[in-house]
Amino acid sequence: MKKTSSKKSQRKPRKAANGIPRNHGIIHLAPIVMQTMVTRKIQYLCLTANALNQVVTVAQLGMMLPGFMAITTVLGGFITNQFRIVKTSLWSPPPAIGNNTACSLKYADTFNATAGISAPSKMVGDCSMEPDRPAYCKLTPDEESPANWFQNITSANNFLVFTAPIGSILEFTYQHYIDDSGTINTGPTIVAATPGVIYHKIVTLSGGMVLTPHTSVNSI
Repeated sequence: MKKTSSKKSQRKPRKAANGIPRNHGIIHLAPIVMQTMVTRKIQYLCLTANALNQVVTVAQLGMMLPGFMAITTVLGGFITNQFRIVKTSLWSPPPAIGNNTACSLKYADTFNATAGISAPSKMVGDCSMEPDRPAYCKLTPDEESPANWFQNITSANNFLVFTAPIGSILEFTYQHYIDDSGTINTGPTIVAATPGVIYHKIVTLSGGMVLTPHTSVNSI
């Protein structure tokens, strides 16, 4: 005598000839992802002056990170309209014997004072007195923090505050979409660019430090 199972049999949906699951004659298709996320890293060299609690705005990061394409020799267009920073790392040069080096990273607590929005003032730092070890720190945004949002590439909001000596290296891990839908934002004023080339901006901060992209990528 055959035993009958108390459980209902679970039938897998039949598949059509092309392998797509079929359910009662209705074929369910997943939507096409038309704009995929790009994750990149770029390093910037800290030159010319030391930085002490130096503020960096979203707009400055927008010119530095996703970058822009030269439309003419003096006009550029941003690659995307929004971007998000996943992680920021900072290395400061090993000190000479008998000296020390120090660095720190922090999210700006005055993210958007006008709108009443502030980011948690999470801060990390390091120092070194060893001539064979750089000072190193990294900063990642909390999940609910405004620093974890996608940022408008032309936003005047404050984003990052850092302290670092000349010769330090800032590394950014960031994400963006290649935006080919709608109108792109006009990029920064440029000089003697080659139309069609993608550039990352050399930025001079208010304290005099010059942030220059890694020499392997195009900068202007």
